[in-house]
Amino acid sequence: MTNVYEILERARASGQRLSEKEAAVLFAAAIRLAANQGATVRGRLVELDDNGGLHLAPFDDEAPEEEPGYLAPELLAADAPRKSEPRVQVYAAGALGYELLTGKRLAENARVTPAELSGPLGDIVLVALAADRRERFGDLTQLYDAVEGVQKRLPVEQE
Repeated sequence: MTNVYEILERARASGQRLSEKEAAVLFAAAIRLAANQGATVRGRLVELDDNGGLHLAPFDDEAPEEEPGYLAPELLAADAPRKSEPRVQVYAAGALGYELLTGKRLAENARVTPAELSGPLGDIVLVALAADRRERFGDLTQLYDAVEGVQKRLPVEQE
């Protein structure tokens, strides 16, 4: 079993990145799982088994953050919501999309520009990463619906 974090680290170490198609398919599948499970995502939590099946490991809302780029800006405030709050989950999913599509880790409290992401999927990731939580998708299901609109689900045997 491996996870997206390890895959991306190996790619970065070798000066490579996932193809646009691989990144898009993996992002869409991870968001579908997260939306269906109401789960918070991190690169380390999106796991691929030996048969290529995708799984989400459980997220511990109380554990120290290992991937700070996945933290929504409002989590740094004194009256921060829980990491499992829907728009916080959307931000984390956007951070996963950013990392998959660009091959780069999102820095903590980063401001992402349209120049960093392109195409319809990039536009969706930009909305998910909006600094103002009110400008993000309301929850993972809304994010998934947007992703599904531009990145149709592959037949199971091709995922």
